[in-house]
Amino acid sequence: MQPQTGFCEAEEGECGPHTNDSGDCACVSGWFDCNEDLGEDGGDGCECSGGCDGTDCESSSGACSPDKSMDCEDSDHYCDGDTCEPCPEGKLNCDGVGECTCGGVCDGDACDEGTAPECSAQVEMDCGDAKHSCTGGKCVRCPEGKLNCDGLAACTCDTVCEKGACKEEEDLTCIDLELQYGAAVSDARECDPAASPDPCTVVVTGDISCNCEIWVNEDKTTSIAIMEHIKATAEQKGCSYSCHPMGCADYTSSSCESLPSGGGECSYH
Repeated sequence: MQPQTGFCEAEEGECGPHTNDSGDCACVSGWFDCNEDLGEDGGDGCECSGGCDGTDCESSSGACSPDKSMDCEDSDHYCDGDTCEPCPEGKLNCDGVGECTCGGVCDGDACDEGTAPECSAQVEMDCGDAKHSCTGGKCVRCPEGKLNCDGLAACTCDTVCEKGACKEEEDLTCIDLELQYGAAVSDARECDPAASPDPCTVVVTGDISCNCEIWVNEDKTTSIAIMEHIKATAEQKGCSYSCHPMGCADYTSSSCESLPSGGGECSYH
């Protein structure tokens, strides 16, 4: 396995993907330069996640399913049979299902072929908030369940942000967990109004402080899993929350409704 650091004489902004892009082209955590072609003359940066098999990428361990969203963890991989493999050069697998078909950049789980706002990965929060990153010079949404706390290039935080840094899970307070749960619910409610059948079919607890049930998008498996993890963590920490005095609304159904700003959200009736 190659080390996660390397050196090249690239100018700032010319390092390959998954590097710190600061001139020395060190690999970011979890990525490896197996073919030793970091950034010189248009190198491919740190092209492998999970390790190296000689100069090739090591296949991710464990069986995967091509029908399960992000079963190979990121948009740079796809599930070939039951094995996670790197996407072909220049392609991404934005929704984590099937093959790598996106030739642009991933905006959340959708492919953007060039309409996203331009940005600089060297300017903090150039894309406005921690839910976006600057990828390939374009502002795109972070993958489901991830945040970009320093507002630069990589969405690496899976908890909450505090003063531009990602808080470690063991340092999370009960209030942090409540906020994180609310964010996961919002992510899980996102949906495609054109989807058929309607995807708003999974019943979850809509607020960590109450047992009120709501419906979320069945395809948002990452957010749903995060919600369950947060509830378990809050219980382990002994967190106690007060339910709002109005109690639970008497909803009987849900459907994916269009939003004025675009996209859709699971709404309740």
